[in-house]
Amino acid sequence: MKKKIISLVTKYLVCFAVMAAFTVGILDSVGYSPYHPASLKYMALADAFFVPGIVVFLFGVLIWVSTTGFFDSISYAVTVGLGSLLPFLRREGKEKYYDYKLRKDEKRIKGYGFILISGLVYLLIGAVFTLLFFTV
Repeated sequence: MKKKIISLVTKYLVCFAVMAAFTVGILDSVGYSPYHPASLKYMALADAFFVPGIVVFLFGVLIWVSTTGFFDSISYAVTVGLGSLLPFLRREGKEKYYDYKLRKDEKRIKGYGFILISGLVYLLIGAVFTLLFFTV
């Protein structure tokens, strides 16, 4: 139980560290200064939190969609199509779609919810700074 908690905390810390690095980079690129007026500070902070938040959140959504098997039919069609056009890409036994789907289902990743939650937290922080920008 303790290893699961440590693993989960480590995942969140790594995700937030990566997003914090992007936030600092964005703040540096827009020339953030504490001496600017409040509206400019809030605008820079809203951008700096919204951009990494939306990128990470949409990355999590893409992982979620891919784990549902949504892209399996497209992937199978491309694999069969390329195998018929390029002989060195053919598999020995022609795999049926059902077997392909079962093989892919065994390899699905699990435990990626921290990516979605981390992205949502950053999006909410960005939304707060956006509201502050419009109220100042």
